[in-house]
Amino acid sequence: MPLVKTQAEGINLADTFAFTGTVSGAGGILQIKQGTSTTQYDTSSTSISSSALNVSITPSSTSNRILIWYSFAGHCNASSDFVISTIYKNPTGGTGGGQVLTGGTDLSSTNYKLSQTYNQSGGGIVAQHSAHIIDSPSSTSAQTYYIGFAKAGSGSGSAYFNINSATAVLTVMEILPA
Repeated sequence: MPLVKTQAEGINLADTFAFTGTVSGAGGILQIKQGTSTTQYDTSSTSISSSALNVSITPSSTSNRILIWYSFAGHCNASSDFVISTIYKNPTGGTGGGQVLTGGTDLSSTNYKLSQTYNQSGGGIVAQHSAHIIDSPSSTSAQTYYIGFAKAGSGSGSAYFNINSATAVLTVMEILPA
């Protein structure tokens, strides 16, 4: 639906325009929500722990999808250890930073999740974790997504989320199906 405004000098971009049509087209973005955190957490657990960073979004249609993207500084401090990270949807417990997440759904079914950092030498390694995944919630109820992290491997160290209190980002977007 085209917008038409007649004005001899052109369009004033400071004006407000009302849109009364509908958004269409595969992959169109309907809404975006974002959360950030500068809090550092650590765990020695091999179970997925909460970063406490979460974002909720309510899909407008059961056929729409949610694109989730995250980024944070990960660290493991022992040789032969990994920091692994994933997205956890609608957990029912353990949502405080460093607590083991319970209930809900881990959106990655692989052993080393969506992103990983491996410390081969034992000197401690910091690496940016960044990943994205598409969820199909088939619901118009609010969906809450958390960044989860854990330690993996044979070492005796800990996994760190947001080492040195860098800025972690979690972004969710409701998109139209393809």
